[in-house]
Amino acid sequence: MEKKDLIPILKQYFPHSVGCMLNGSQVRNIQLSSGSDIDVFIFDLLFSHITTYSFEHDGYLLDVTIIPLIDIQNVLSDACNEVRGAMLTAIIESEILDDTNSIIRDIQHKATEYYTIPNPGRAMIYNDLVYQLKKIAVKAKKKISPLEKIIYVSDFIGHITSVECFRASGWIPTKKAKADFLLKERPDFAEKIIHIFNEVVVESKLDFLSQYVEDYLKMIPPIENFFTASDELVLDISIGGIERKDDAFKLIFLIKDNSLLNSHFRYFFFSPKKYFHTFKNDICIVFKCRDLSLELVLLDALKKLYYSAFHNELVCYKIFGWQFRLLASNVKPYVDALKEQICSFLLITYIERRNETLFLAFIICVLEEVLMQCRTELQDCIKANFILMQRLLFATGQEADIRSYTELINERNFRYGFLEDKYMNIANELKLLIEKQGRLPCNMVETISQMIAHSNEYNKSLPPYLNSVLQLFEIKPVSVVTVYMLLVEEVLSMCYNSDDGLLVLYYLTKMHQSKDKRL
Repeated sequence: MEKKDLIPILKQYFPHSVGCMLNGSQVRNIQLSSGSDIDVFIFDLLFSHITTYSFEHDGYLLDVTIIPLIDIQNVLSDACNEVRGAMLTAIIESEILDDTNSIIRDIQHKATEYYTIPNPGRAMIYNDLVYQLKKIAVKAKKKISPLEKIIYVSDFIGHITSVECFRASGWIPTKKAKADFLLKERPDFAEKIIHIFNEVVVESKLDFLSQYVEDYLKMIPPIENFFTASDELVLDISIGGIERKDDAFKLIFLIKDNSLLNSHFRYFFFSPKKYFHTFKNDICIVFKCRDLSLELVLLDALKKLYYSAFHNELVCYKIFGWQFRLLASNVKPYVDALKEQICSFLLITYIERRNETLFLAFIICVLEEVLMQCRTELQDCIKANFILMQRLLFATGQEADIRSYTELINERNFRYGFLEDKYMNIANELKLLIEKQGRLPCNMVETISQMIAHSNEYNKSLPPYLNSVLQLFEIKPVSVVTVYMLLVEEVLSMCYNSDDGLLVLYYLTKMHQSKDKRL
């Protein structure tokens, strides 16, 4: 089968797709072979998450990965956070088959740019490898058994070759095997490792290994030379389920009672998997932190506090804020300030009334202020809300069980019907609370004003494909709506879960539709 013959087949199965790419082993083939799977990327407007399908067509087995075009920026940002860069590599090396609007070409260019950006996730691995090498250097000076010697030598070779691969590759993940890569790029280093192995294993000169590690660690540059240090520590923490909100608030209150932690605490937000895909656990806590040694002190204090409160070890991951990649550096402080202000309101609300509806009403008031200051047309705002709702409509993996477009649309309609029922049950209470809330506090209004005022730099950095995607929904001007969408996503991350975020967006949409009689 000719490659061009694949396009109408994919259009038949995915009529709402705007482009496709061929990847995998068959990219190098002139003719597609039925003896091997055909790997394809589809860029689609109806899906919420990356979803995979496999099906047979006329004797050809197609493995299709559907990439949600409405969430393409988060997809690429998450791919940056993946240490090996597998998704970025696949997009870069794929062959574009169909790209009517030139969106796929722009996405491929952006993936190439992201691939070369130093990855903080790799920095974590690097730091851990260096730490393990230091431990090996210390242990190698002690009297150890033959089995321990074999294990330490094995660990030493694994760790030090990985560190050298990081350095030799310019901090870009190499797709080659370590041995092949080092023999080509660092032949002298490879010979030295072989020599050390012989000296330690055959001649039992453990002190030789210890001295080499110490000398090597003096030679390698510090990690800060390669990666921009952050001014904050963001920890993604598991508390055993997002439904355990009491435990989440208990942890925050304990932090605020701890003088050390509270002096650096900024804000927290909930992080279910439906939101920013880089977050895997239940709650994110943000601390002010400019120093690596302070980071370790804060982590140690938090672990002790967590264990004393819950009698469990703290499970957390450091988050690097990839969702701010498009956000201009002079806008981010205002986003953080707004989150701090919302966080303060959330804590007060929880202490006084534990009223989740009151908090949702407050979030709606914040987003109304964002809309007003962005000066976004109501019609464009409603379309933007639809895109944001679509991102949250399904959880990761739920779309994989849907076997056709008809089934997907029916399931979407069912979920919107369920959302309408929730809206009807709470609409009157929300309306009264919103009217009671009135205008936001002056400091929040000023913060939102500053965010909008500093968004010009952000607009200049918008990649072309984002403009193209929004134009598919007939949204203009793109730059203003994109700023609105970005700020809405940031505010919605403060909700308890993505279902609350959906409800807020749905309420806003209904409210805007009632104002715009043309819709």
